[in-house]
Amino acid sequence: MPQVSIDGQIICYEEHGAGPPLLLIHGFPLDSRMWAEQMRVFAGRRAIAPDLPGFGRSPSTRAYSVAELGELMHRLLRELDARPAVVGGLSMGGYVAMALMARHPHDVAGLVLIDTRSEADSPDARAGRMRMIQTARESGASAIAEQMIPRLLAPQTLQSRPAVVAAVREMAQGLSATTIENTLLALRDREDYSGLLSSVRVPALIVVGEHDAITPPAVARSMHERLAGSTLEVIQGAGHLSPMEQPEAVNRAMARFLERGATT
Repeated sequence: MPQVSIDGQIICYEEHGAGPPLLLIHGFPLDSRMWAEQMRVFAGRRAIAPDLPGFGRSPSTRAYSVAELGELMHRLLRELDARPAVVGGLSMGGYVAMALMARHPHDVAGLVLIDTRSEADSPDARAGRMRMIQTARESGASAIAEQMIPRLLAPQTLQSRPAVVAAVREMAQGLSATTIENTLLALRDREDYSGLLSSVRVPALIVVGEHDAITPPAVARSMHERLAGSTLEVIQGAGHLSPMEQPEAVNRAMARFLERGATT
């Protein structure tokens, strides 16, 4: 797995194909492996899927805010000579994509926001983050995985896609308690990017699983309404991890979007 060093932070990443760059940023508590089907299908582009610090094979050197992660991803694109890029992200990855867009709009050729939201955490969500931190401190990553999996995946995925469930569990259980705590604090304290949406001037795709219990379709529709000219795709049979649960449908949606002109 190739890697780059950015101010002492090692970022490991997968890269396949050639052509216009496509950056895919994973969600929590996952890593770049969640994009396996997308990396395979979009190898006709220059598809890049990094592990954020503390996830997958990228070590954790310190705590990062969501804004800092956006800057880190921008630096990665610069190091790889991959600007401008279509930037996509799931959940936390969507927040990071919006942070990158907010600070470096000229380096973003298109935006793909998957099972995510633009608003900052509500008071209830912030309290929930703190409860999860306590769970991680007391019981570790395995407890976090078991707590999150029923909410991350649609009921039919839980019942009929054991390989997907196992893959999510493996990624989540590989996290350290420190990475979990640092990430939850970053998510809790992230900026509200709702105001950003009206200023986006590049093609945008919003994808959401029909059974997403964390960022449901109503949240995606609200983003779609505020992001002029965006396309909304609701993925049948998927929960919060639609690229893993229904990869063929997500890939078709992304392919249509990219073919319509989200190119560099």
